[in-house]
Amino acid sequence: MPSPLGHAMAGAMTAWIAEIRHRRSSVTPPDPPISPSLFDRVAAAITPLTITCAVLAISPDFDFFLHSHRTYTHSLGAVGIVWLLVAFAAWRLRLPVVKVATICAAAYASHVLLDWAGRDDSAA
Repeated sequence: MPSPLGHAMAGAMTAWIAEIRHRRSSVTPPDPPISPSLFDRVAAAITPLTITCAVLAISPDFDFFLHSHRTYTHSLGAVGIVWLLVAFAAWRLRLPVVKVATICAAAYASHVLLDWAGRDDSAA
């Protein structure tokens, strides 16, 4: 079973891949190449979307507090509910609804996928 850090990294990677794809498909020309410091590159990579996706990727394990680990929160239905909730939040914040909701739902689904692919020896 992946650790919470592993799940957070999977969520962050989901956001980073989406942001890279968006940058490549945008019409605006890229910025001229400069050599930013490592700190500047890391700071630029940590966006609100990245943080949101990292938290969403960890959130299915909050069911530990309800003593029902790997049940309702580890399902495709939960992924759909997350999509709807994020779509509503994106609409309220005037963000691209389908794009943001799909990225966030994919980050949440990464947790389900990693748990499915791994072995869980925890007592549920």
